[in-house]
Amino acid sequence: MEETISNKDEKVIREFSEEWTKFDFSSIDIEQINEVFDQYFSIFPWDVLPKDAVGSDMGCGTGRWAQLVAPKVKTLNCVEPSNANKMRKWLLSELLKMRFIKLF
Repeated sequence: MEETISNKDEKVIREFSEEWTKFDFSSIDIEQINEVFDQYFSIFPWDVLPKDAVGSDMGCGTGRWAQLVAPKVKTLNCVEPSNANKMRKWLLSELLKMRFIKLF
């Protein structure tokens, strides 16, 4: 018998959707975002990725980090259960290598 397991929490999804809609980080200085990105990803071995690397940003929210990861990989899957994913599609549309996936 096949069993479906889901840990989807509607309240959490709704609250993040509301948060990302209000705070989309589009007005924050790109240098500030780059600085925090460098701190977050300082241990990631970017230099050993193959040219055809495929990455995933699970819970991408507004794409704050996706916009900086996308240039480093061939394809970036942006996965988000909230409506923030829909909002970010147009904001990041110039990065054609990104696939947006809405869960649930």
